Amino acid sequence: MHDVCTGLVDRGIDVYITCQPSLYLPARDVPLLAHLNAVDADLTAAEIDNPFLGMWRTSQALAQAENWNEYDVVHLQSHYGYHTALRLARMPGPRPALVSTFHLTAIGGMVRLQELGIPQEPDLLQTQPAAVMEATIAGLSDRLIAVSQQVHDDLTRGYGVAPENVSVVYNGVDTELFAPLPRAEACGQLGIDPGLRYVLYVGPFFGFRGDMLLDSLSPLDPDVRVLAIWPLTDTCLPERTRDRLVPVGYVPPEQMPLYYAAADLLAYPLVYTGFGLTLLEASACGCVPVAFNLPPASEVVPHTAWLVNDISPQAFAGAINAALRHPKTPHKAEAGIRLARSHRFSRDRMIDETLAVYQTALSHRTP
Repeated sequence: MHDVCTGLVDRGIDVYITCQPSLYLPARDVPLLAHLNAVDADLTAAEIDNPFLGMWRTSQALAQAENWNEYDVVHLQSHYGYHTALRLARMPGPRPALVSTFHLTAIGGMVRLQELGIPQEPDLLQTQPAAVMEATIAGLSDRLIAVSQQVHDDLTRGYGVAPENVSVVYNGVDTELFAPLPRAEACGQLGIDPGLRYVLYVGPFFGFRGDMLLDSLSPLDPDVRVLAIWPLTDTCLPERTRDRLVPVGYVPPEQMPLYYAAADLLAYPLVYTGFGLTLLEASACGCVPVAFNLPPASEVVPHTAWLVNDISPQAFAGAINAALRHPKTPHKAEAGIRLARSHRFSRDRMIDETLAVYQTALSHRTP
């Protein structure tokens, strides 16, 4: 969304952003700070402990933070726009066009786990009401943006949205920032041993993907280390690491290319997400993803990643070991760089298509 908003501002569009404060705000040298309204929902302890109550209160706070009559288009992000969508639906007279982006869906994650026979994760069970909030937003929006064909299908099959109301707009990758670097140079700047082989993991240590990663450590070849990046300030080392995991903690975006360049592969042990921007960022830097043969990997990087059919730690670790030795891996790296630099994943294309959705929504908004 940062890239979309920056691109819109560059095109001369007046953009105002209402969001939660976060680890990433304030950021240095970000022009969007002048367009930003960071709203603190002031959650209680009970709301912090309960994911549903927390997002409900955050949605309320965001809806109350703006005079929506001042805008031509209101662009919502998933369930956090629930109360804003309700306010717009009740607005008398002409109202702004309502566009909603879905980076993934609550229903999609639950259905995918069910289809694969994987138990529902406790955190997901607590946030099931998000699916109801999303379905409401989807029904009230003039137009919807899905970041992948998979999310498009979630919206049409799961929430009953008319297919003609959903536009698939792929994320764009910043290929000026995410570009190949010599591995030795990257290892030197990071102060890590270039004699070892590195796999990069971006994500938490809990839930399905965290457990899958940790369970995959033991079968890895002895000289393989996993660099683990997670957007929190703590670097608490989880148990079961067996000296294979190198916890990095939070890394600002401008430093991520160093880690992609130092790593031979990207470990992507997810069975559901919406787009998987790290798949493209890694590819742009010549770091080849290893992922399960499921969307979004099979949609976004079907030929430039190593795709694993068997969803198990043994198969995932085996694919990493094989990919580190396979002569085709350097060719996949080169193909991944070309793919990330193609028009299909350009930021200009993403902004153009977003603007086109705005124009369509303005001409078809609900009276």
